[in-house]
Amino acid sequence: MYLVLFSTINSCAVYFINSQLLVWYGFWVSLWSIFGTIGGLLLADWYAKKSGRTSIFVWVLVFMFGLSCIVIPVASYGEIAEDKKNGADIWSFSNFCNCHQS
Repeated sequence: MYLVLFSTINSCAVYFINSQLLVWYGFWVSLWSIFGTIGGLLLADWYAKKSGRTSIFVWVLVFMFGLSCIVIPVASYGEIAEDKKNGADIWSFSNFCNCHQS
């Protein structure tokens, strides 16, 4: 969680410096994230007290991880196939920076 926090702060700083940070959009997403987090915590606490088990949360996380391992490649298949058809090397990393190293 700390690594995600520092990575997010770094990304926000870079976008802010480059004047590409959509501040109002960030506030909008943050507002709904707060409501969702509070609602999810209350619901999870209610369920854990009612059932006496917290193992369901582990299974939900396992399910979401497995689902993302399937959905992400399927959802991006069209874009990857188009890049491959255009002759792009889909197995290489690209340089996001246009700077030249000496």
